[in-house]
Amino acid sequence: MNSLNVSFFQNLKSKTVVVMGMGRTGIAVSNFLEGKCKELIVTDSQNIDDYNSRNARTEFGGHKKETFEQCDLLIVSPGVSKDDFFVRVAFDSGAEVVSEVEFAWRLSNVPFVSITGTNGKTTTLTMLSRILETSGFRIAVGGNIGRPLIDIVQNETQDLDFILSEISSFQLELSTTICPHLAMITNVTEDHIGRHNSIEDYLSVKAKLFSNQKKNDVKIINSDDPISRHLEFEGDQQTLTFSRKNKVNKGSFVNNGKIYVVLEDEIKEICDISEMYLTGLHDLENFLAACAAGAYLGADIVAMKDTAKFFKGLPHRMELILEKDGVTWINDSKATNVGSTKMSVMSLESDIILIAGGFDKNSDLEYILPAIKSKVIKIFLIGDSAGRFYNFFEGVVDTKIVFNLEDAISDISRLVISGQTVLFSPACSSFDQFNDYVERGNAFRELVYKCIGINE
Repeated sequence: MNSLNVSFFQNLKSKTVVVMGMGRTGIAVSNFLEGKCKELIVTDSQNIDDYNSRNARTEFGGHKKETFEQCDLLIVSPGVSKDDFFVRVAFDSGAEVVSEVEFAWRLSNVPFVSITGTNGKTTTLTMLSRILETSGFRIAVGGNIGRPLIDIVQNETQDLDFILSEISSFQLELSTTICPHLAMITNVTEDHIGRHNSIEDYLSVKAKLFSNQKKNDVKIINSDDPISRHLEFEGDQQTLTFSRKNKVNKGSFVNNGKIYVVLEDEIKEICDISEMYLTGLHDLENFLAACAAGAYLGADIVAMKDTAKFFKGLPHRMELILEKDGVTWINDSKATNVGSTKMSVMSLESDIILIAGGFDKNSDLEYILPAIKSKVIKIFLIGDSAGRFYNFFEGVVDTKIVFNLEDAISDISRLVISGQTVLFSPACSSFDQFNDYVERGNAFRELVYKCIGINE
């Protein structure tokens, strides 16, 4: 730890610390804090049955205002907004309020490599982890993907070269001093506006990942992204960019069907686009981002090429479910916003039958309209958003509202013909009919197999 981090850790002994929200990260933080602070209080608005501690005071089934008035440090789980009533009480009472990500970063000895963005965070981080591991680097991966960061920090050793962290806007909201050695924004499209109020506020939260970086740090920007690309010209840190449309001075790019990285005026070819196992436009962008980061950190070109050739993607992200009788079925349940669905549609040939809809975020559907017009022949709509989506797309493309995912697949199986692609890319959250995108994607897979008569 640097001197500031050592001081922060030592000062915990004199503090009353409250952990708010007892999900996966909250429990990990609480386990770490036991015996390290003057008093530990863990609180959740729900009743928690599986948390046991001899050293922490528990307040479950509701929060107590006096707890937040008396705490010195409040560590907030990602699901809790900075505008929450009890968070404001803590602020007004003079407490320091931080996110779990911020807390973990302050206690770490290892350089952070941190990735945020609306879409592609997980895939980019996974690609980068494979590139670095294949190149011989010792890494740990956590944050919004995998392990809570505090769990990695608690068990880290001096053997680690980097901690790779996926960080969401919710986790950044209450992160004030975090300073990754390498920070990246993959892209920014309209999402979570209910939490962040506007696209401008949403971008400013994402950009907090860059705000404390110094000259020896680096940020990576998607120069094709119209919302975030101006961040390339702000700050004192080094800057890399990636682009699938134009050459860049430092970073990664595509030219004449080949992928390159360039650092210190030395351009190195990685591979031909045709060698990539994944064929989507967003997969290409994610790979470019991972290569820019990998090149800066010292990864091998051979490791990048191997990742391009052999990385088969992650579940629920343009996942090929089935090809039968000339029909392709694709599970893109992770597409929880219009930006992600647009990229998925544009990655495919024409003759797409699209299944969309879910919990409505009131996203601007104009953003996805050109892609729908050019590639989609019919839309089946499900969930809370179906009515609004129907009113928008009716007259543009053949559109039908169905009751649920099962009805959509049943109807499609009777009309789909060879050469067409069925794409489940909701452009919405899952919370109206499913617990999360994973449950939703698994349901799609199972229903397709059942309807087509395939045994898993």
